[in-house]
Amino acid sequence: MATRQGSEPLPERVRSSYQKLLTAATELNSASDRFSKLVAEIDATLKPLNIGITSWVKMGPGWSSENHSGYDQVGYHKVNGKWCVALSSVEENFDGREDDWEVWAFSDGPRRLRLKAIDYLPNLLDELAKQAVGETRNVAQKTNDLEQLVFALKDGGQQ
Repeated sequence: MATRQGSEPLPERVRSSYQKLLTAATELNSASDRFSKLVAEIDATLKPLNIGITSWVKMGPGWSSENHSGYDQVGYHKVNGKWCVALSSVEENFDGREDDWEVWAFSDGPRRLRLKAIDYLPNLLDELAKQAVGETRNVAQKTNDLEQLVFALKDGGQQ
């Protein structure tokens, strides 16, 4: 095989590069698996709270062009019937086409989004807490309204 002046033969270069890639990929996948397991622990901690509230936090400023804009989010969302920390990528179209919205459970999302999301998880927890407080007020008010309705029905039926 031909070689460049001052370099090792191509088969040896390819073998060497492949071995480096193999080692790097093994380490990367191991670190990524550990990363995903820690987020699964967050899911396990949130699951018994049974909050059932979807919440999203944008990760960074996003991007825009003449015809569309987009942004990435980390959230708490029901994916495939299961509440979990989730990732999404949104592309808003300005030309009348429907917006594109991809959603993944955290462990299934693109690695670049998983890494980016870690900095925004505290914001997500803050937002979930804020929404839960608001939802509690809303449920309390609607319960009060419903009690009045039931009372009016009972009272009206006794005349």
